Amino acid sequence: MKHILNIFLLLFSFSGISQIFSEEQQYQIDSLNSVISNPRIHNTIIVMTYLEIANYYYLQVPDTAIVICEKAKGISEKFGFKRGKAESYEWLGYLVKEKGNVPLALDYYSKSLKIREEIGGKRGIANYLNNVGIIYKNQGDIPKAIDYYHRSLKIR
Repeated sequence: MKHILNIFLLLFSFSGISQIFSEEQQYQIDSLNSVISNPRIHNTIIVMTYLEIANYYYLQVPDTAIVICEKAKGISEKFGFKRGKAESYEWLGYLVKEKGNVPLALDYYSKSLKIREEIGGKRGIANYLNNVGIIYKNQGDIPKAIDYYHRSLKIR
């Protein structure tokens, strides 16, 4: 399955969509794909590399970023990599929020928070609180948004 996604990403990078990336960005994406395709690379590095690739796609091609984050989440679940799973959920929360699915975004953010609390990730917890604050701000619930922002700032 890993090789199928690598092939997809490689072919995708050669399609017309690759024109949205600068030559330097495309080079970096290709380099990251070569890390993933190396059979000697540890699964945690593969997960973090997928999430770095998502960082290139999330603005221009968010649906591809979702596929990439789902792949990172799946590998994280398979090998018990909690940090990777938490970051995958956080990315997925952001991506589906941007597509307008706020309930699913909150679910992903909540899953990320639970893992962050297990592993003691203060930065991740602060990110969760900030992201939920953004959702409430966008929904017009300013008092609730401010509450989440203050809680995030307190941790930071």
